[in-house]
Amino acid sequence: MAATDENGEVGFNPFGRQKRRRSDYVMVATAFVAIAVLVAWAILPR
Repeated sequence: MAATDENGEVGFNPFGRQKRRRSDYVMVATAFVAIAVLVAWAILPR
């Protein structure tokens, strides 16, 4: 077995159809809110 082939075929298809769930959107929205809070905290005077 070669060093580049250590995982073999693990079944990951990067071109496969993706299922988007509500939790995906919630996670992205939460990340944007966290970024906005951190930027506001950095910009606004205390």
